[in-house]
Amino acid sequence: MKRLLNKISGSALFIILGIFSLNLYAATAQITPVGKWKTIDDVTGKPHSIIEISKVNDSLEGTITQIFWQKGDTKNCIKCTGEFYNKPVEGLKILWGFHYDGNKWVGGKILDPSNGKIYHATLQLNNNGEVLNVRGYIGIPLFGRTENWLRMS
Repeated sequence: MKRLLNKISGSALFIILGIFSLNLYAATAQITPVGKWKTIDDVTGKPHSIIEISKVNDSLEGTITQIFWQKGDTKNCIKCTGEFYNKPVEGLKILWGFHYDGNKWVGGKILDPSNGKIYHATLQLNNNGEVLNVRGYIGIPLFGRTENWLRMS
């Protein structure tokens, strides 16, 4: 009987430790911006594009995979300069160089195809990873604006 209790106790302890390890892993697993995001037009409030963010080496980058075309949109980035000039907007890399720092991704850049300008940017997840706050700025984050992107996958 004592031997049976020892076996049960050992098995129960093993199960408890396994469950504890899984819970600890889940609690420390980092939710990331990797995936597809829907952007919303500030003026119309309608969906404007789908951005796919992926991990490349130790940083994040994002590409426009789909545009919901609106009046005034151009198919190519005609206001862009350098390597981005006149490239098709669909398929254009608009985010790059982000690395995780505490509770957000920093050190990156964002390209605004509507005006061709490149800004410093930060990314921060909210609402259990369902909303991505994308803050583009010049100089310091205080002087910028934030868009809220909605997770699709």
